[in-house]
Formats: sequence, structure tokens, C-alpha cells
Amino acid sequence: MKLDREGRFKGIILAHGVDTTGSNELLTFSAEIRLTDEYANGEWQPLGPGEDEMTIEGRFYLSKKDGTINTTQVESLKATFGWDGRDPMWLQTTDLTGKTVQATVAEEEYNNNIFLKWQWINPADSQGQMGVSRATGDKAKAIAAKFGAMFRASTGGTPAPAPKPNGKPATIPARRAAPESAAAKKVTMQEAWDTWSAKMPDQWTDGEAQELWA
Repeated sequence: MKLDREGRFKGIILAHGVDTTGSNELLTFSAEIRLTDEYANGEWQPLGPGEDEMTIEGRFYLSKKDGTINTTQVESLKATFGWDGRDPMWLQTTDLTGKTVQATVAEEEYNNNIFLKWQWINPADSQGQMGVSRATGDKAKAIAAKFGAMFRASTGGTPAPAPKPNGKPATIPARRAAPESAAAKKVTMQEAWDTWSAKMPDQWTDGEAQELWA
């Protein structure tokens, strides 16, 4: 009996294997599970008599059309089965029969036909789409530091200036040399910077001062 609706389910693996499939010869992990539970009304509920015989088959592509590894799918299978990601044939030679997994199933359209597709395979205890994940504290700061400049650059912005340190900047920005006149007073670059920074408005950041200096 095939599954007849969308949803999130738990099930027991009946069969599994690895092969290349389709015209693009994509490396594929295939699995069939017998459904046991459904996530509904905010909790997992066992399927009733008859429904607990429903099954669904899924194909999970380990490679892409361009020949590269599908890292998203690989990471999902690693988390689900404890695979180390090194040898794809491990997913076939290791006996996974009877292991409980989680299946996310949704409708898709193909050639004007609607069908159910097992889209994601996850560990049985995966939280899936339940709740909202929010980074806080040090993790939030780490995310901002790692991705902030990248996202600002993608929208045409510039990275936020670094906080203004106490004292002089660690390095003096390079400057093109200008012709000297005979009457010009010779000063060092450091002396020039000291004079410049002393007149710098307090609200300027070092980044702004250095940009104007250059």
C-alpha cells in the first residue's frame, strides 16, 4: 500500500541500495520504508491499523549533473546512518534494514502529473521543521563575523568599519609621495598622521579617517 498524502513520517527501512540512475548517471541512494508514525497536531502519532502498512520509496542523489558531490544530501545521510561519507557503497553493503528514519514527503508536479516525493531523509529523532532555531550569544556573534561582510557585499554595501581603538592605528595607511618644494618643511609620515588624527572629529571611525587620509 503506497502512501497517499503529504507529511512527515517515521518508518522502518525495508530495502536499500546504491546505483547510478537517469540519463545523467547520477550516483543515487535508494530506499523503501514502511511507515509507522505521522507528525500531526504538534506531536508524533502512531499510524492506525492498515495505514501502518503504507510504504514509500525515495531516491537521494549523492552527485549533481556537473559531476560534483551533492554535499547537502551527503550530510543528511551521514547524520541519518552514521556514515563517514568516504565510501558511497557503504550505504549498500551495510545492513540498514529495520533502521527507523524520518521521511519528509511532499507533492511535486512532473509532466502535468502530481505525485508524492520523499524529499528528505533524516534521523528518527530529527526536529525537522518543528520550532524556530535562533542563534544567540557567542554563536550569533560568530555568525555575524563570518557571514556579515559577505552579505553586505552581495547587496552593494561595504563592510562595517572596525571599532575605533585607543591610541594610534596599528599601521599607517600608504600614501602617494608628493613633490617637495624647497621651502616645504620635511616631516615624517608618523608626524603627519599625528597631526591629522588629532584634528579628526570624534565621531569618525579609523576606517573613515584612513579613507580620507589616502
